[in-house]
Amino acid sequence: MKKNYIILTALLFLMAVISYGQDVYADYRIHFNKVYITNYVQTENDNLKLKRVSDSTYEISNSGNFRIHDAGGRQLDVTLKGGIINGQYNEYYSNGNMFTTGKYDDGKKEGLWKIYTESGLLWKSYEYKNNELNGKYILYYASTGEKETVGNYKNDKLDGAWNEYYSNGNRRKSGDYQDGKKNGIFTEWFSNGIKKSVINYADDEINGKMNVYYENGTLFYEADIVGREGNVKGYYQSGNVSFEGKVSDNKRRGTWNFYDNAGNLSNKVEY
Repeated sequence: MKKNYIILTALLFLMAVISYGQDVYADYRIHFNKVYITNYVQTENDNLKLKRVSDSTYEISNSGNFRIHDAGGRQLDVTLKGGIINGQYNEYYSNGNMFTTGKYDDGKKEGLWKIYTESGLLWKSYEYKNNELNGKYILYYASTGEKETVGNYKNDKLDGAWNEYYSNGNRRKSGDYQDGKKNGIFTEWFSNGIKKSVINYADDEINGKMNVYYENGTLFYEADIVGREGNVKGYYQSGNVSFEGKVSDNKRRGTWNFYDNAGNLSNKVEY
């Protein structure tokens, strides 16, 4: 009977270890796919295998489920396979709220990852494939939980529609990326909903029509850029021309004319 009791107790202990993992008391940091600890406090039944990387820093090099508690109250639940992070990854704030959650597959980030604020609001959401950003990316305002940025990644580069929002819900920016580069029309708005600019891009460079506006919606200046060269014309809020000239490689070139608000030529400058 006593023998059976001892066996049962041992099994329960083993189940607890499997379910909750080994508790480790140390400050930690993640670098790529490994866990490094400092200020390590060794405890009874501790079976950590540590590799010294500096006078005070160690790398956890064995396999198993670990629950790491740092001096500030943060907690990391992580599974290691030969010292490499593998499986579910959960990190918590000192108040117990989730900080980061995601998964590794043999040291590579995979699937949906989420980061939360200390108060519990979702802050970032993004997807990985083979350790590269692939799929939808969403950034939220930390104070309200409302969407701030919605976009998409492909092979670790921006790809597809990209939209940004003000905290009041109005759009701030909108455009498209291809292979990490701006392509097509990018539009930007003031927080009151009035357009701030409309710019055409090709391979991440301004190419074509470009209009920039005052906050009241009147045209500030316009340009037509082809092959990094083009003409620029600016306006007063009254609609009268304020300046005109040519640009090349994002610099003023040639003769620029400047006008007063009545339309009179006030200055000529050579660039």
